[in-house]
Amino acid sequence: MSRHGRMLKVGAVTIGLVTMLATSSGPAFAKPIPALVAHRAYVANTSTLRVVLITHSARVIDSAIAGNGASQYLEGALVFHCPAVAAAALINVGMPQITLAPVHGSYSFAVSYNLENLTVSAVGAIEQTIPTVLVHLSGRVKNSTMVVGSAELTGSPCTTGSIPYVARFNAADTKEISPTS
Repeated sequence: MSRHGRMLKVGAVTIGLVTMLATSSGPAFAKPIPALVAHRAYVANTSTLRVVLITHSARVIDSAIAGNGASQYLEGALVFHCPAVAAAALINVGMPQITLAPVHGSYSFAVSYNLENLTVSAVGAIEQTIPTVLVHLSGRVKNSTMVVGSAELTGSPCTTGSIPYVARFNAADTKEISPTS
């Protein structure tokens, strides 16, 4: 074989390796990141916490108003149980609008916020106003039907530890979400 032929052969092998490496790290092998479904409710309800995440889009969760409100539509909420005030006392701390970000292959979020003068109430019980509360809320989209995370409230007498939650998509809730969400 000629000297020129060997060089081409070596060149072809080198080019083949470079092409193979570039292809293996390209988009053909990228795993899609699971996202939320727009205009849906993801709900977690335990004895100590109620989380209602209403999605605006695949990466945005609508804000929820703190306090007690009533609507014909399902609204977002973050409600903690506060037995220090009364056996069935609840405090709705709401949440700001949340934009999810890709973190380690999942859409995730973590927010912390302060609120002032929130009322803890229970039907037929005395209401109590808490001057200041600090809220930590985090979550990760596990798949298009589930968000896992934790919530924590600091504000005496309703201080909690970190409470884990699993919020699941419920197709039955869809018709009850506000058309302006």
